[in-house]
Amino acid sequence: MVDSATVGLIYSAVIGIVVFLIFLVLFELLRNSRPHIFQFRKWIQDYEENFKEFRDENGEFLSYLPNQLPPSWFSWLTTPRKVTDEEIQQFIGYDACLYLISLKNKIIYFSIVAAITCVILLPVYGTAGDKAAGGVALLSMSNLETGSSRFWATFIVDFVLAYLSIIYALLECRAYVKRREQFRAESIAANYAVSVMDLRKDRNTAELVREDFEKVLPGEVDGVQLTYGSAYLRKRFNLYGAALNKKEVAQYQIDNGKDGKRPRHHTTPCTCCCTGTVDSQEYWTEEQAKNAEEIGAAQEKIDPKLVKPCDSAIVVFKSKKAASVAAQSKLFGMPLDSYTIKRQEAFKSVHWHGMRLSYFAGLGFSINLWVWLIVVLCFWAPVTTAIMGLANLETLAEIPAFSWLADILSASEAVKGLIEGFLPPLITIVLALLPAMLMVIFAGLERHPSLEMAQNKQRTMRFIFLFFASFLYVVLAGTALEYLDILINDPTEIVPLLAQAIPEQATFFLNYVLTACFIGNGLNLSQVVRMIVIPILKKLFKTPRQRKGAQTFGALFNYVVFYSTTGLLSTIAIIYSSIAPLINLFALIYFVLTYAVQKHNIIYTHYCNYDHGGSMFWGNVQWNFVALYLKTLTMCGIMGLNEAIGPAIVSAINLIPLLVMHVYVNKRYGSIGWHGSLEYGSGKPAEEEVNPNYLPQYKTPELWKISDVPQLKEPMSDLETKFYDAEEAALKDSDLEVQKIGVPESNTVEGQTARGEEVVTM
Repeated sequence: MVDSATVGLIYSAVIGIVVFLIFLVLFELLRNSRPHIFQFRKWIQDYEENFKEFRDENGEFLSYLPNQLPPSWFSWLTTPRKVTDEEIQQFIGYDACLYLISLKNKIIYFSIVAAITCVILLPVYGTAGDKAAGGVALLSMSNLETGSSRFWATFIVDFVLAYLSIIYALLECRAYVKRREQFRAESIAANYAVSVMDLRKDRNTAELVREDFEKVLPGEVDGVQLTYGSAYLRKRFNLYGAALNKKEVAQYQIDNGKDGKRPRHHTTPCTCCCTGTVDSQEYWTEEQAKNAEEIGAAQEKIDPKLVKPCDSAIVVFKSKKAASVAAQSKLFGMPLDSYTIKRQEAFKSVHWHGMRLSYFAGLGFSINLWVWLIVVLCFWAPVTTAIMGLANLETLAEIPAFSWLADILSASEAVKGLIEGFLPPLITIVLALLPAMLMVIFAGLERHPSLEMAQNKQRTMRFIFLFFASFLYVVLAGTALEYLDILINDPTEIVPLLAQAIPEQATFFLNYVLTACFIGNGLNLSQVVRMIVIPILKKLFKTPRQRKGAQTFGALFNYVVFYSTTGLLSTIAIIYSSIAPLINLFALIYFVLTYAVQKHNIIYTHYCNYDHGGSMFWGNVQWNFVALYLKTLTMCGIMGLNEAIGPAIVSAINLIPLLVMHVYVNKRYGSIGWHGSLEYGSGKPAEEEVNPNYLPQYKTPELWKISDVPQLKEPMSDLETKFYDAEEAALKDSDLEVQKIGVPESNTVEGQTARGEEVVTM
């Protein structure tokens, strides 16, 4: 008879596949009639003048690949497959290229791991005896008897996998460094600028900061932009934007009102008849003009009471080599060694909140982040326990307060399998999204000079929370509930019980990987959230400015979420690779499908308004080592507690090459990956480099003129009607199969190439 765990696994596979197929059919039926979603990068070319914020520091607009999808089914699989990594790097960016490379490397890695473990360990576990209850547990370490000699087979496989993982780590590092060196050789703002924080009060002027750097890099400094903080100006800009928006809403009501009346409103919270009303369009026009005047006056005359200089600045150099050297300037002595000098990104990637913070304010935000992480994790422990209660109904039914569960258990194995197998992983994935988002928000408040560093920290904190919430807590809560009666009598038994319980929790993680594979990727492919939210926003929003924001909802590719999610799945699969070999096969399926879906989305449906050069990839390398450490320690513990002392001791030896390789990788590739290499052009003299004038772009946003802020462009009435109704404008003509209609040749990559223009992406 098939046990409930196996039934639950079958449910996860069947339900996941069915849900994915539903999303796939929805995607195929609607993608040709929703160009603003499924052809976003191409669609937005027609509205270039209205999306000036999509230009990079060199003035290049968001580009797209010329080989657009034909309307035939499954072209989302075949067409992107022909796009090379080099084309992704050139037309989309380094972030996209390295993210897809990381997925492709995982496919290769888990292909080999799955082949080795399934061919060797599945027969070893499956023929070990009848210790396990049956079903899928027979194919895991749960089926090995205490002290079994078959643990030696597990050790041999782990030994091979350890050195395979070392080779995998080296290949990842080389791929990373190759792209990073190319990125650091690009003529972009990120390679000419550094951020300087913790300026001394007696050196906090542009002239003195320049003088400090000129002493060690004479003739290499292009200029210095001090960072200013002004709550007054930020408030005025917000009031100006609000007045502009409300003025446009009032104008819309005038133009489209049926009764011909001009809208009026109260200017005070009191709405009684004694206060009177004003003409909305005239009032907000006056408010807009008043705030514009106040902004201009404050910018023209810098009043220290309203606009305060912060203890940070951005220094732009004349050559890439000088910027690289300056970012490593701790060797130069005072006063530079008292500054915090780091690489800076392009203007769009400057983390202005972090640049404004003082050292102690930044320390406060860091403490706040870790305090919240501890609080959320403490809160999450009972949540995970409750979720795992669903996976252990038999144990709970023995407690008098939950005796009513016996009625559920008396039902068919199918019902029991659905509750115990399919629901807990799904609930865990869904409920963990909100606190994970909270970690991302608090990490974004830390004192980082660039969004690159801030988002790397956000990715790390999200991963840490998910690791505890979706892995460690699950193992502990599952063990506690499964052996509740033993632990109540003797809590000290928790350690030896873990040796038995960890392999038994493999079924949960098998379900977890399958659920993330089919349901998660189905949502990503179908873009169902965008298809639901955008029409709702269009109904609520009326003006061109409002609808412009609605049309781009959800189009930003979130590397923080995707890197942390794939990193978590990879970590879980590596830890359980020898405990439950089937998880390697499931992980392989997950990464194959994720690679196909994300490559399609990156090329066609999403964008990122800045490029960090793929720096998040480095965290991916570090997580692989962490996963290997945890796997080795886990296997040593399980074997030791199962009285397989020989394999346990020898397995610990695997830690030595892993530690040696980790240290080597960090020293050999860490610095060069971050700062670049002279071999790729960073060493050219300043006079030989093409160095656009990036300095003015780093002016503090509060000091920008209103006319220079793309989001405050006025008027926006030139947006065409089809911009509003893009999803209703079905692509019906047969000649649209080549997806070229409506795009002038000058906007395509071929047109730019024919004119000899370099296509620079963002």
